[in-house]
Amino acid sequence: MSGPPPPGPRRSSAGQRSSRRCADLPAVAEWLEETLGDTLSFYVLTEAEARRRLRTTNALEREHEEIRRRTRVIRIFPNEASYLRLATALAWDRNDTWAKRRYIIPASPTINVKNVLRATQRA
Repeated sequence: MSGPPPPGPRRSSAGQRSSRRCADLPAVAEWLEETLGDTLSFYVLTEAEARRRLRTTNALEREHEEIRRRTRVIRIFPNEASYLRLATALAWDRNDTWAKRRYIIPASPTINVKNVLRATQRA
C-alpha cells in the first residue's frame, strides 16, 4: 500500500460537488466548506487497523438509533431547539466517553499526531 493520495485533488473535487448540490441551501454549503478538512482527514491515516475500523458506518448508525430510542420516550417536542438540545447532549456524552480511550486509532508509533494535524489543516 503506497498510502493515500494527496488531499488537494479530493478537496477541490469535494468543494465543487458541495457547491453544485447545495446551491439552494447556503447554510449547508457553508457548513460543508467549514468541515471539509475534518471530513477528508480520514485519508491522512495510513494504518490498516484504523481503516478497517472505519470502513463501515455501524458506529454512526448506532448513534442514530440511540437518539431515536431516547426521543421515542418524549414523543412530542415543543420545538426544534428542544430536540437539538437532546441530540447534542447525547453527542457530547458519547464524545466524552470516546475521549477517554483510543477507540479508532490504536496506540502506535507509526502514526505521528503532528503530521496528521498538519495534513488536516492543509486539507
